[in-house]
Amino acid sequence: METFHNGKDTVHIDNAHLDALADELTDVADEYKSLEGTDWDRAYHQAWGAALSNRQAKSLERRMKTFKKSAEGQALGKEVKELGEALKTHVKVTDVPESWKKDMNMLKVKVSNKAAIEKEWTDVENVWGAIKGSRPVRNLGSSLERWGESAEVNNLKALDKKFVASPEGQELVREWEDVFKSLDGAVYHNDSGFHIDNAALQNLEDELDDVADQYEDLEKSHWAAEYDAAWKAATSNRQAKSVQRRAKSFKKSAEGKALKTELEQFGKSLHDNVEVTDVPEHWKQDMTLF
Repeated sequence: METFHNGKDTVHIDNAHLDALADELTDVADEYKSLEGTDWDRAYHQAWGAALSNRQAKSLERRMKTFKKSAEGQALGKEVKELGEALKTHVKVTDVPESWKKDMNMLKVKVSNKAAIEKEWTDVENVWGAIKGSRPVRNLGSSLERWGESAEVNNLKALDKKFVASPEGQELVREWEDVFKSLDGAVYHNDSGFHIDNAALQNLEDELDDVADQYEDLEKSHWAAEYDAAWKAATSNRQAKSVQRRAKSFKKSAEGKALKTELEQFGKSLHDNVEVTDVPEHWKQDMTLF
């Protein structure tokens, strides 16, 4: 049997070969353990201590906190969370070697009642179909259309085009293209949904780090100030205030309450029927950044 091969709907790894891999990893761990307390160990600790406490490292820490709070950082956080939800819903790991279960924190995902989830989403669609022609929905839609056609929003769209055409914009576009290419290499589709090659997720994380670096650089450029001003103008004009009023009216309406109820029931169905256990610790730590 090959060490790694594709089944019809899944990827399989021969557990017999994993024992050999575990032995090799144990040898590596032994080598690192033997280095503890040596001159190399002390030298590396001293070098890393200096590198992580210098002026540039402190600047990086401040910039990362700023990025976390920025619109760009929150947008990236949203995409990462959506990727996590996709993992929770569609990835199932089974038949993990017993020795690995003892030594590693393995991710397990189980969907117990797919039909119940689909039923609740159908209810959401049915309610939307029933209310989409109602006055509260039409009023909110009209306000959104007027806001989308306002001078301030058009100025924001023009700024987007100007940025994309700039060297900085082109560099950011290339970095995002690298992210999508990495996703293409990590995700494949079949009749049962889609699967993610866990080995390729590290490449995806690296590409997302590159995107974060680009956003951090943009914070020091004139683009940050221009976008802040454009967004402030677009979200405080007369049309935006109309959207806010209409949104509040929809929320309080019978139609809005009905849609909220169905969405809450859909969320509860996901909570009750999708179980995720043994999430790797470094995933938990990474998600806390957002």
